[in-house]
Amino acid sequence: MTSRLLQPSRRPGMPDRLFAGRITRRLRFRVTAVYLVFFAVVLLVVGIFFDRLLGSSQLQLTSDLLEEHWNNLQHQMRVGPDGLTWHFASPRLRGTRAKERPRDLLFVADGDGRIIEVSPAYSDFGIDLNEHLQEVVRTRKPAWRIVSDSHLVPYLVRFGVFEGGSPLRRYYIVMGRPLDSGGSPRLKFILAYLAATPLLILAAGLIGWFWFGRALRPIQDLAIATRRIGGSNLSFRIPERGAGDELDELTRTFNQMIERLEQSFRQMKQFTNDVSHELRTPITAARGQLEVALYTAKTTGEYREAIGGALEEVERLGRFVQGMLSLSLAESGQLALRKEQIDVAEISHSIAEQFKIPAEEARVTLSVEAPESLAAEVDRLLFERLVS
Repeated sequence: MTSRLLQPSRRPGMPDRLFAGRITRRLRFRVTAVYLVFFAVVLLVVGIFFDRLLGSSQLQLTSDLLEEHWNNLQHQMRVGPDGLTWHFASPRLRGTRAKERPRDLLFVADGDGRIIEVSPAYSDFGIDLNEHLQEVVRTRKPAWRIVSDSHLVPYLVRFGVFEGGSPLRRYYIVMGRPLDSGGSPRLKFILAYLAATPLLILAAGLIGWFWFGRALRPIQDLAIATRRIGGSNLSFRIPERGAGDELDELTRTFNQMIERLEQSFRQMKQFTNDVSHELRTPITAARGQLEVALYTAKTTGEYREAIGGALEEVERLGRFVQGMLSLSLAESGQLALRKEQIDVAEISHSIAEQFKIPAEEARVTLSVEAPESLAAEVDRLLFERLVS
């Protein structure tokens, strides 16, 4: 069932800004927006976590490769009377050291600072590494550094010292490998993750939009039911889903409210019928007496009798209206009580005597069961109205 409340139809001529404002104020839109923000934050945290994990793994892998190359380089280096020479297991391997890895850094210098060998990547590095190399010269201990070249490509660089020959000669060697080579898992992950993130957010937004629309459907049913309920169909109830969640609790509370309203409307209708009956009786009686006197009375005494009877009915009507007013004031808490010490037993007997003749005509027996004297502090007028 498509939600007409949660999916408003656009009326012809509606300004774009007004229509967009109606959409953004919808609960479905706001919940979906919060969900997307949370989902994007989770994606960001997950991406950073895996990037750090892959970076650490790649750093360890590059470090192991540099250490292996360092060991191989030591086996290839020979220090003789003429200085440093390279020894390869096969002549065809000569010159492949730098060509096999064109992006690797290699720099070899003797203790006097003369450069013995340098790779093309080192020449094009664009960053001066002498400061780090001088630290190794001072300490004579190997060092590891992560340095970015002029293109901001990070390199893991190893600065070391090689000693050999007789007399002992010292050589300073710089070796480095890029950390984000084109085939590195970290770079592939970053590119794939950046490409997939918009698609994931879009898919999550569509799923969230339809899912939240389905979750909010009971609220839409509640709103539709509210529009359908009127004074003539208060018996309408919304069925519960049986999930036992907050929406079922809301539906149950709404049905209980409608039940109370139905009961109040029923009581109001009954009260209106009773009031109309009570008002019609004295008015009809007074009108009948006056009409009889108008057409049949011939003497002053007959007119007086008719007018007196009409006045009694009017007085009865006035007491009824005053009683309704007192009831209204009592319900609103505005009724002021004038309490006094009276004998309620005596007043009860007096009221019973007043209604004795009408009760006998209606074949009703009135009796008062009370002690001879019963004093109480009450409002005399209201007590008489209560008993009568």
